Amino acid sequence: MIYNNDIDYSWEDEDSQLNIHAKLSSKVVNPKKELVKKLRKFIKELVDYQTPVKPPEVGYISYTFNSDLTEVMKDIQVFPSDWTCYQSIEDWSLHPKDKEMREYLQYHESVKLLQEFAPVYNVVQGNTSSIDKQIIVKGNIRGLPDEVYSAEYNHDEYTGPRPIPNNLCVKIDEAYFDIPESGPWIYKGIPSPEILKQYQEGTIGTNMDRHAIVVTPDYLYEYYKIFRNGDNWYAGYAVRWDLRIKPEDQRVFSENRPYNKTYGWNSADAAGLPIFPLLIKKYELDSGEINHAIRCTIQGDMIARKWVSPACHQAGYSDSEFAPRYGERLRLKADVDISKMTKEGQVIARALKKYGMIVADGGTSVRMSCAPNVPVLHGDFWQLNFNHFEVVVNV
Repeated sequence: MIYNNDIDYSWEDEDSQLNIHAKLSSKVVNPKKELVKKLRKFIKELVDYQTPVKPPEVGYISYTFNSDLTEVMKDIQVFPSDWTCYQSIEDWSLHPKDKEMREYLQYHESVKLLQEFAPVYNVVQGNTSSIDKQIIVKGNIRGLPDEVYSAEYNHDEYTGPRPIPNNLCVKIDEAYFDIPESGPWIYKGIPSPEILKQYQEGTIGTNMDRHAIVVTPDYLYEYYKIFRNGDNWYAGYAVRWDLRIKPEDQRVFSENRPYNKTYGWNSADAAGLPIFPLLIKKYELDSGEINHAIRCTIQGDMIARKWVSPACHQAGYSDSEFAPRYGERLRLKADVDISKMTKEGQVIARALKKYGMIVADGGTSVRMSCAPNVPVLHGDFWQLNFNHFEVVVNV
């Protein structure tokens, strides 16, 4: 080996102020093997020390409802195809109290068929374990110092971490809309990351139900009254649905409150149903077909203190024998003319005739639930009332 004494064999590390000099004779030398071995080892360690460490790959992509999810959702089967909310109700029998129930609802002048632009969601592809977070589930979300319940409080057998991406969309109307005193709401898109974080924390915006939804290839995670506190998340309810099993086959009940006609448990929704599969989503409208029942809300004081399958919980206030129950199905009559509706309106109307609406939660007036980026279609449905619908017997 030949070394030139005009060259300074130096390695410097500014952080630790290492200054190693290796000046060797210009003569031909034959160093001992041990010295060569140590020198090579030192050089390797020094090079490794100075090479920046690459951060680990994120391993997942989190799409918001604002994304084009047509191709993404083709690879995700949300519950088995024989789930009752995916079945046509065109041939289901009329409820024996159909006329009285519709008159009861129609009597309330505040009842209008409007679209609810509140439910929002994220679809996650890839390694969700890299974003898993432990959710602290509380009975009273605003009383953070109060007793903390485990996920069993939600009657959900899963107690492990749940994926919550940093861009998690939370149901806060003000975050996604300009809301004038009159006229339709104007969708303004998803807030900037800084503003979105403030909505996640609840430092700005109203509280409302604060639903949040995360869809993965295997599981559906739904939250109610969710808040971010630094790197921690708190939720009033946190439910994990296995997408390979029908919802009614995976609910967990405690021994002292078995599943029967008296007691049941809610999910992130009052009826105990999953939210995401029952929403009107833009990629469905773009495809020209909605293949499921549509989630709807009715004023809480007009809903009976009862529920009917596939619902398993009630939060109603009405004792009227004509009040609809949680899980009730309402079908748009077959002879209703939808030819003058917009293209998107006709897609929804066809679904209402085939799959109907299902009462899932209490709210203000009667509203079909859709994602914020679904076009404003008040003109298509404003003229409809309960005389255009019929209540059917759940099979």
